[in-house]
Amino acid sequence: MVTQSVGLPQLVLRELTVTFQRRRGGTVAAVESLDLTVREKEFVCIVGPSGCGKSTMLRVVAGLVRPSTGEVILNGRSVVEPGADRGMVFQSYTLFPWLTVQGNVEFGPRLRDVPDAERAAAARRYIDLVGLRGFEQSYPKELSGGMMQRAAIARSLANDPEILLMDEPFGALDAQTRALMQELLLNVWQQTRKTVLFVTHDIEESILLGDRVYIMTARPGRIKEEVAISLPRPRTVEVVDSEAFIRLRRYIHKSIREESLKVLA
Repeated sequence: MVTQSVGLPQLVLRELTVTFQRRRGGTVAAVESLDLTVREKEFVCIVGPSGCGKSTMLRVVAGLVRPSTGEVILNGRSVVEPGADRGMVFQSYTLFPWLTVQGNVEFGPRLRDVPDAERAAAARRYIDLVGLRGFEQSYPKELSGGMMQRAAIARSLANDPEILLMDEPFGALDAQTRALMQELLLNVWQQTRKTVLFVTHDIEESILLGDRVYIMTARPGRIKEEVAISLPRPRTVEVVDSEAFIRLRRYIHKSIREESLKVLA
């Protein structure tokens, strides 16, 4: 077993604040003065109480939402709009229904005018990596939920992003399929070593996958604390029964519960 090593800061959020207009007037802050850093090749998870702004923060990094104040820096460049340097995987299965698995995975490289042979080879590589060999010519309607999400991950990786952004990608799956997808993602990440920023409401998932876990406060979302996950890699689902895992789960659960009680109060 080895301990994961990571590189230099790759993604930096500084004093990030996002406010939205209320329909009946006034504004509401979803995220306020949020700071975090993700290092190269690191797997970072974000957890927090419901409605704390996790997904909003991730959409700002993706360039889908403009911050009210603050900045997002990726590899020294300000993020102001969507770009191929960021791959996004949503909870919903955002495959193009009129394209096959192969067509979906080739979509990004096609937009970048990658030559046909190179594009097809990259698609096959990632389709194999996520365990969909034999389904290249299948359409999304012919796939299960877990298979569609595998195809979505392959599509994001085929575009060779600098960072992979994942917004509760397994949240719509049943428990058994979710566990299998977590194992698959661990394997994919171990092989590709892509930087990952992963939003989840599942504490066990964050500990199983992450190098570090950021805990957010109740809305407006800020970073309450950062928890280093020192469990050795490579990891398997068996680690969830270890004493170290259980201690981390209890600690993070207690921290999030404190924030959830503030909402109820």
